[in-house]
Amino acid sequence: MMRPPVRVALPCTLAALLLVSAALAKSPAPSKAAAAKPGAAPAAAADAKQLDRLGEPPTLKVSDSDLRTDADFSWSVTLELSNPGTAGLYLDSLTCDAEDLDPGETRAPRTTHLDLTRLIKLVPTLEGGGSNTFQHSNPALAEKAKLTYRLYAHRSDGRKENVEAVANIEPGASQEYASRFVQVDGKRIEYVIVPVLGTTLASPGLLLVHGNGSNARHMLRSARQLANRGYNVAVVSMPGYGQSEGPADFMGPLSVKAASLVLDTLARQPQVDPKRLGAWGFSRGATVVAELAARRKDLDAVVLQSGIYDLAAVHRGTQLPGFAETIVAEAGTDSAAWKERSPILRADRIQAAVLVLHGEKDSHVPAAQAHAMVAALEAKGKKPESKFYPTGEHQVPPADAQRLTMEFLTNHLQK
Repeated sequence: MMRPPVRVALPCTLAALLLVSAALAKSPAPSKAAAAKPGAAPAAAADAKQLDRLGEPPTLKVSDSDLRTDADFSWSVTLELSNPGTAGLYLDSLTCDAEDLDPGETRAPRTTHLDLTRLIKLVPTLEGGGSNTFQHSNPALAEKAKLTYRLYAHRSDGRKENVEAVANIEPGASQEYASRFVQVDGKRIEYVIVPVLGTTLASPGLLLVHGNGSNARHMLRSARQLANRGYNVAVVSMPGYGQSEGPADFMGPLSVKAASLVLDTLARQPQVDPKRLGAWGFSRGATVVAELAARRKDLDAVVLQSGIYDLAAVHRGTQLPGFAETIVAEAGTDSAAWKERSPILRADRIQAAVLVLHGEKDSHVPAAQAHAMVAALEAKGKKPESKFYPTGEHQVPPADAQRLTMEFLTNHLQK
């Protein structure tokens, strides 16, 4: 027999509470937005926006719209760095890859890597929302070039930031010095004349002959500096370099003929005193200048910088990878051809005053054969001047080399 259900009477207030709870349980739950306190939604959005701004990346741009190589063969580029984020930006390094877009051949890599970190050292940190400008002035490595700047930085949380900007350089005032051409043994040879600046009086003439990795137009910056010092300057592109026709003959007969013909052209310029002629050669160019001095009596002074004077000795002693093979490829293997490219064998014919500059640590062109060249000149009663840099490589210290050269040329060409 089943018992009837037990009914319990509840107090009025407790019954009412239970009815309210049941009603709430059946009603839909309020949205999160409705449950939030007044003003909470705008605050959350602001926090999200602040977080976005915190990580907003920096920007780097070139502020100049018209970049050109100036008359002194220099570049000048203004970079603008902005940090729109709220976190500080710590600047680590700045580099530039300069790509040579000139038509002239250098027989060397077209891109030069420049470390410009020194430009950002004065302002190594950029605060949130801040900006700064950096000025990059550099000797023009080419008249037409593409400069790619890369800035490397980091945030306080270690997050890295890398940005880049591109500057396109066009020829500008440098075009004032136009390339000219002469024919040598049926080959077109490029040269440029840079007349003396600041006077109309007859002044000394100076021929500049480049080394590997250069050409006539790449030497125009140096030529203009010399023109400011009272010299009429001619620069020549050896066969196979610049816009001169090749092939390159490793300071051989065609290179010497080309340099000699350009020197004749320089001597005929109306502002040049043909009785005061000099020549300055670098590396391969020094060899050509030494050969000119052995052949011509009208040269009064020659500067031989990091030159090759005994080709066989250089072939044996060079530590530059591939250089020995280049010598064979351009000069051949005939001993007579090698002797033709070794001015040490004709040191007794040189009448001009001589300055020899060389680095003792030159791994490309051993210094021993440069010492031998000085000794060969002295053995013939000459009095060459020389400077051998104890720690110098193939590129000797430029400031000191220029100082010594200017003193030497002044003593022998300006008096």
